[in-house]
Amino acid sequence: MIRSILLTAGLSATFVSPALAQAPRLHESVVVSGAAEPVPFDSLGRAVWLLTRDDIARLPIRSIEDVLRFASSVDVRARSPYVQADFAVRGGSFGQTLVLLDGVRLNDAQSGHHNSDFPITLDDIERVEVLLGTGSSLFGADALGGTINIITRGASSHPEFFAVGGEHGLAGARTRLSFGGGRLQQTVSADVIRSSGFQDDRDFENVALSSRTAVGPDTRVLVGFVRKDFGANGFYGPAPSREQTDQTIAAITHAFTRWNWRSTVQAMYRSHGDTFLYDRRQAGAAPNVHRTHAGTILLRANRRLGQRTRASAGAELGSDWIRSSNLGERSFYRASGFFEIQQRLADRLILYPGARFDAYNQFGNALSPSLAARLTVAPTLSLRASAGHAFRVPTFTELYYTDPNHRASSDLRPERGWSAEAGADWVVGGRAIARATAFTRRDRDVIDWTRVTTAEPWQTLNVRQVTVSGIETGVRCVFGSTNVAEVQYTLLSTDADALTGLLSKYVLDYAPHNLVVSGAVRALGLDVSPRIGWTKRHARGSYAVVDLRASRQIRRVSLFVEAANLFDEEYQEVAGVAMPGRWVSVGIRLAR
Repeated sequence: MIRSILLTAGLSATFVSPALAQAPRLHESVVVSGAAEPVPFDSLGRAVWLLTRDDIARLPIRSIEDVLRFASSVDVRARSPYVQADFAVRGGSFGQTLVLLDGVRLNDAQSGHHNSDFPITLDDIERVEVLLGTGSSLFGADALGGTINIITRGASSHPEFFAVGGEHGLAGARTRLSFGGGRLQQTVSADVIRSSGFQDDRDFENVALSSRTAVGPDTRVLVGFVRKDFGANGFYGPAPSREQTDQTIAAITHAFTRWNWRSTVQAMYRSHGDTFLYDRRQAGAAPNVHRTHAGTILLRANRRLGQRTRASAGAELGSDWIRSSNLGERSFYRASGFFEIQQRLADRLILYPGARFDAYNQFGNALSPSLAARLTVAPTLSLRASAGHAFRVPTFTELYYTDPNHRASSDLRPERGWSAEAGADWVVGGRAIARATAFTRRDRDVIDWTRVTTAEPWQTLNVRQVTVSGIETGVRCVFGSTNVAEVQYTLLSTDADALTGLLSKYVLDYAPHNLVVSGAVRALGLDVSPRIGWTKRHARGSYAVVDLRASRQIRRVSLFVEAANLFDEEYQEVAGVAMPGRWVSVGIRLAR
């Protein structure tokens, strides 16, 4: 897979394992979520970022959230490591980012704050893809800013084991095992990690279990579970809160061919639980208890219609429902149909027209057309452009939630927006690759929590219009056979005149500047991988966080030491919630 990273280096922030490092290339196939079916990199009309499992094993990465910190256009807003994080792409809110697992929707209908409850382990990941920009024509609701798709691995050739320990009582272990034969192949994984916390009421204990079953070449069954129990001091207000979440997912995917259509049918069920006690100091206080459910049946099909044309189409039925002590018993269901055409007009030009229609029983209808194009100007230079419509329906929390600090409105309308982008990918001298993208998005009826003064509770509101514009740039260089350096920078500007005179909880809490510098060096038998992230937040100042990992490979065993926030920076990714200072850990990894 590292070879695939080199193919997409102009759209990614990644490192290369020493054995496979080489000059960037562009002209081989790589599976990405930037189209309705897998397409070669040099055919993509959209900006896509990805990272593979080989890199995850080498980088200063402790969780899936940390993987996404290597993309400058993904703003990871964590309340605490390992516990809870929001993902905002290209200046959108966390609710405007769609999260998928093997194409299965993980976005929770209760709240987008739960979208980081991944029911798999870090070792289950083959790669993480991010489609930057609108994706509703492909995936439906919530994909205004971007789409994160986590692709799981197949069977492992050897048992795998990982253990870590460090400051603040950190202790954890992961394992992954594959067995079976013939048409049946089974993989199971487990992950346990805990900490006493770097502050009062900031402890946590997480458990994740997953199972991946392959029945022949065409059938896959994925079952996953995660539970997080953590202190949520100050997460949603000035109180020592406590929270426990859990998520279970079961999905079966079967591929078949009929009448020259290569088809895939997927059925999924997901259940998410959330028990939240706002103030644990109040004797006899009852927690809010929420349980959401989601079910989906999805059919996709594609076929070649000629030498220059491929067609993809599909249909989806789904429902979300909740049983909650605070939100009540609510539900909605939806039906969708979509298509996309891959049309090669000439040897150098490819077009991707497509559209999706979603019908909701509660929120009305949404039509999401899109058009993407890629033009190969020269063997080392390609231009791309895309435009499309996207939408998001309100969550149950935005519609019905109440507590001492929050008052929701049940009259909210869905968000809708148009976006456009244009970019270029350029290979320089065979050893470096540069990319640049300019984009803009105009959203209306954007949902935000607002208030006039700090003495009032937050209330949900449809903001009439929000415009986001920006530029993404990046340069990646390979030195020698093992050393890599990468610089990425994203510039954002948000215009929300309708919020003048109001305090905004989410829409205006974005990062106008985000810089990521990363690299990988092998010296004296050590692999050293740093990440430097500098972020300037709107109306909240700036901060720089340095993470560093050093490891030594001895046959199948890797020993490592890792320092998160090496220089002990004081910062907050979510306003009012402190992040840890320096956090040192050591560990061992046994792999292939």
